[in-house]
Amino acid sequence: MAAILLKVFSAVMSVVVTLSGTFPALFGNRVYIDPAENTELLDGVKELTVITDFETADSVLNINESVKFDEEFFRSNNLVCIPVTLPSTSYKAFVSSIAEKGDTAEINYSLVNDGCVGLTVICRETICVAVSKNIKNAEVSETKIFVPFCIHED
Repeated sequence: MAAILLKVFSAVMSVVVTLSGTFPALFGNRVYIDPAENTELLDGVKELTVITDFETADSVLNINESVKFDEEFFRSNNLVCIPVTLPSTSYKAFVSSIAEKGDTAEINYSLVNDGCVGLTVICRETICVAVSKNIKNAEVSETKIFVPFCIHED
């Protein structure tokens, strides 16, 4: 069931991303970015941060071993880092949409709680979103969702 929903969501988002890049005026001058390809979950930041260079990213996130966020990446991209607090281990964070409007990235993410049993332990994650080089600010919104089936890999 989760795989079907993911495939439908991916198909819809690929159409939206293609159309928004081709005709940005139809989407309120926003360019939408595919969340599945431009999002990573890491550890590190305590507040919303836009990182513009590799040295800062390495000192804040300790990503020296990361192949995805290297010096070449920061020549054409910035990285928006969003700290997320999960109320228990049964919650997972997913980015639902990323839109660029001028120098601001509008990012919506969901905290998804499934029907699985989890530990009631506060967990912290950092959502890292790759955006274009002109992004200097970020507006973030959160949604909580409950699904009645297990979404964990294990």
